[in-house]
Amino acid sequence: MHERYFDNAATTPVDPRVVAEMLPYFTEFPGNAATIHHYGQKAKAAIDLARERIAALIGAEDPSQVTFCSGSSEGNNWVLSNYYEGRVAVSPYEHSSIIKIAKRDGFTILPPFEECLPEGFDIVALMSVNNEVGTIFDTELIRTRTHSKNLLVDVTQSAGKLPTTVGNIDYMSASGHKFYAPKGVGFLYQKEVNLKPYLLGGGQEMGRRGSTANVPGIVALGAAAAIAMDELDERVAHATQLKAIVTDAISKISDTQINGPGVKSPYVLNVSFKGIQGETLLVELDQAGYCCSAGAACSSTSKEPSSVLIALGLSPEWMRGTVRISFGKFNTPEAAADLGRDITRIVEKLRALK
Repeated sequence: MHERYFDNAATTPVDPRVVAEMLPYFTEFPGNAATIHHYGQKAKAAIDLARERIAALIGAEDPSQVTFCSGSSEGNNWVLSNYYEGRVAVSPYEHSSIIKIAKRDGFTILPPFEECLPEGFDIVALMSVNNEVGTIFDTELIRTRTHSKNLLVDVTQSAGKLPTTVGNIDYMSASGHKFYAPKGVGFLYQKEVNLKPYLLGGGQEMGRRGSTANVPGIVALGAAAAIAMDELDERVAHATQLKAIVTDAISKISDTQINGPGVKSPYVLNVSFKGIQGETLLVELDQAGYCCSAGAACSSTSKEPSSVLIALGLSPEWMRGTVRISFGKFNTPEAAADLGRDITRIVEKLRALK
């Protein structure tokens, strides 16, 4: 199942065990968690368990530090909206939910991290793992170098995939659909619960976020977190194997480069092929039964070049031939080997047509 789906950085298939755990809250236990009858209390207990599971996944001291929301985009907006008048800095490699806020509100966009960084911010926002090229960032080092009072870390590409703990992080956002939960549910961790509500309403989520609780989604998120804790080492080893298989194949193709500085996640491989169009390669791969992408799914319809690849200094020629391959637990080594061979075949065919 999903052996040839290599777009796991965009979204993951929902684990069947997660589906099994969430289904009763659609049909058997339809209560609103804010009500006092037994259906409502059943829903509330399920949410409490999910909160404990998320806290365990990220090493939070108290489950009450975890607030459920629609995902990391909401979480990022929520945090940064509370620092509108402060000194805010973001990395140049960020997800659009942070970069667009930074550009709109005039926040500082930091230079590449290997350069000298400015100091003295109220908060720095960055991701633990870049969603396009897979670079793993040393978040605590960046905080130290910028002397930031607070740190927001978007762990969307590491939660449930790599060891991810709150440590000295002040705010942490994540989306469940990146680690085998459904779309539309995620969480925001606050070390000190001090943010003003982003959504006003009925005082749900301990008064922090208005909107009736998405009980099935929250149950699914908790289930996915519990499964991730049990499978984490196995997942890392599996992704490492898959990435090595594909990397070995494409490294034999001439005029090819793997993108991204530093240590990279085993789940993401961003590669550029000179002299071809990445979109054409993706169409050919799709016709062969594979799902890959050109980069971040949230901006795949944009005609603008990737801000991440621009920040990395790629030339337009290299950027045009870029694809992202991202691995998950349902991929097989056999499918990875097939992908490597088919990429080689298609790239050679496209170059021969020029």
